Amino acid sequence: MADRVTRRGFTLIELLVVIAIMAILMGLLIGAVQKVRETANAMQSANNLRNIGLATTNCATQNKGKVPPGWGRFRSSKPATAFVHLLPYLDNDAIYKEYCSIAAPDTVAAINNAIAGPGWTPLKVFIAPNDATVPSSIPGASGAALTSYAINMNVYLGVLEQWNYSNCSILPPLGKETTFNFDKGFVNGVSNSLLAIEQASVCNWAVGTINQLPIWAQVQSPGGNGGYYRRWYGGTTQVNPALIRMDYSITANTQTGKPEWDPMPVPSSQRKPPEGKGDLAYVTAFQNGSINALMADGGVRGISPNVGHDVFKAVVLVSTQANSSLLSQWDD
Repeated sequence: MADRVTRRGFTLIELLVVIAIMAILMGLLIGAVQKVRETANAMQSANNLRNIGLATTNCATQNKGKVPPGWGRFRSSKPATAFVHLLPYLDNDAIYKEYCSIAAPDTVAAINNAIAGPGWTPLKVFIAPNDATVPSSIPGASGAALTSYAINMNVYLGVLEQWNYSNCSILPPLGKETTFNFDKGFVNGVSNSLLAIEQASVCNWAVGTINQLPIWAQVQSPGGNGGYYRRWYGGTTQVNPALIRMDYSITANTQTGKPEWDPMPVPSSQRKPPEGKGDLAYVTAFQNGSINALMADGGVRGISPNVGHDVFKAVVLVSTQANSSLLSQWDD
């Protein structure tokens, strides 16, 4: 008769060791997947910025070097944001034509209707996939016509005073277009001049009161109070329908004694901020360690969130001669 073989099971300690090893491996795998996903999202955001840069250069090439204003008329068109004026160069000519058709009467009401119509069309090119400030849990924000990018108002002109977002007339006078010349305007060269940079699409209200905005532009905080709002690429009207806000644009703070308006360096709270925690006063780091910035040469650079305000100002004030030592620190 053959001897019976007794099969010994795992001891409790052995089972615990196996479970611990599996937990470690799972943790490593999840971390690796998250890192790959973050890298892919950062690359997609950079690609969005490249497309915006390519649209800008194509537009300038076809319009004698002129670049659309941040808000205003362009080549005798109806008033719109620079993002809207660039739609034909981003394979969205149909949306632009619909906008212009609605705005054709050239009245305050018509422009507001155009903003609230085709100007609300969601477009992936204007949203960073790693912008966590606008999840679906925010009422009405999922799929909305937001933008995760701030354009440099020193290139995309149209505002009389720097850093004056709120008092821009929605109906600029005819025959007084303000445009930047892409071929001649960059004093420090195209590689040292900022066109656009990442910024949260849903931000805390930095100045004033949220009651300045119509209900559709507001996002209610969990407590029910108006605490933050949406940045729309088509523009954000105010309770006064004759005015429009340009919170989709950015410039360097040139006012002394107002450090709250220095967009860089970026505080820790604006590095991968969660829902409702974006801050209008700063640019935003959607990924660890860097911010995607579009330069006038069409390149997208990864910029450290620790870059100082003087360096940021050097690349933003594109028509002012900057210190070369500051420019060299932009992407160190």
